[in-house]
Amino acid sequence: MDANYSYDDNVNVVAGNKIALAGLKLEGFGELQYRTPRLDTKTRLTLGAKRNNYTDLESDNPLLKEPDDSDFDYESYNLNTDVSYAWERHTLGIYGRIEQDSNINTQFADGGLGGLRQVQGSSNVDTTVVRPTWGWQLTERQYLQTTLQAQFADYQSDRYVNYDYYSAQTTWFYSWSERVQLQVRPLGARYENAAQFSVTTDTYGLEAGVIWSINEKVELNVLGGVTEVSTDYGGRGFFIFDPETGQPEFIELEDENNNGFTGSGDLSYKEELYGFSATVNASYSPSSNGYLQEDNRAGFSFYWTPRERLRFDLDTQVGMTDTSGNEFKNKRTFGQGAVRASYQFAREWWVSGRYRYREQDYDRNSLGSADGNLFSVGVSYKLPKDIL
Repeated sequence: MDANYSYDDNVNVVAGNKIALAGLKLEGFGELQYRTPRLDTKTRLTLGAKRNNYTDLESDNPLLKEPDDSDFDYESYNLNTDVSYAWERHTLGIYGRIEQDSNINTQFADGGLGGLRQVQGSSNVDTTVVRPTWGWQLTERQYLQTTLQAQFADYQSDRYVNYDYYSAQTTWFYSWSERVQLQVRPLGARYENAAQFSVTTDTYGLEAGVIWSINEKVELNVLGGVTEVSTDYGGRGFFIFDPETGQPEFIELEDENNNGFTGSGDLSYKEELYGFSATVNASYSPSSNGYLQEDNRAGFSFYWTPRERLRFDLDTQVGMTDTSGNEFKNKRTFGQGAVRASYQFAREWWVSGRYRYREQDYDRNSLGSADGNLFSVGVSYKLPKDIL
């Protein structure tokens, strides 16, 4: 169980209509696990609730109504199950997740929160994910893994666009040596939004790379390739006035085909008292903005345990997102960094403090750039395993 009190001076990370928010969040979870030599199952349920006791609106618009604290209250849950069964040279697995969260928690990492012309409180985001996998040990050196995934996102606010996202990939691994493993991955996906004018985007790509265990403490995983992107705007368009007739004329958007680089890289290092991980990722990801988006990110995380009960964590990320097509551009650059200190003052109890800084900038001048700061303190309790 976790109890956390936080203050955020710009919840939506916007230049105008800034909202400061403070409140208490409670979260608890339970986990069940069952294992046999062939079967492995794990189910986890997390329940949470946030209640706010302070809200402040900073705006140049005198007509905007000051929001209530309760406008930003929310409840959340996350139920996920992971089941795998192994026999001979095969492994079959399925992962499922149903989740409800607040847009306050999800949208900075998705399409951003800029451009709000009115003050909106918290709204629910319902997500369902189903992901079956199949692994096959072809030979002593070769392994094949196929993963399918279906993801459905449903937003209660009409500011966001519901979508369905389907993806498939097959990765071939080849053990070149004891420490080097080659990998080749064909992949494909389809994005479908649920707007009045639908947009469908298909992607097909091929990536290749290497996994290199440099030593017992350092591992490098690199993958890169090219992905083709095809977008069907489903008859969407806009009206212009014909200067000769003075009548409106509908201009239909042309379907698009383009390509881009996709890939990922991860370098990790672990010691007993400290470790770090550096990641880069270039991909096409589903978005609540109504389009598949180019998604480029780089991150760095570091942990340090100078004493047995004391731990420090640092997490940073920078990135850029943009719509995958050329008709509607919505380029956004963003960054965030957080530092956290936690101390175990009893066998099952931890206390922690955290600071996070976020900023984002839109190419469109009307949205501009903004930043925000969050301060939080919390206490955590976990039941000892010997009584579970």
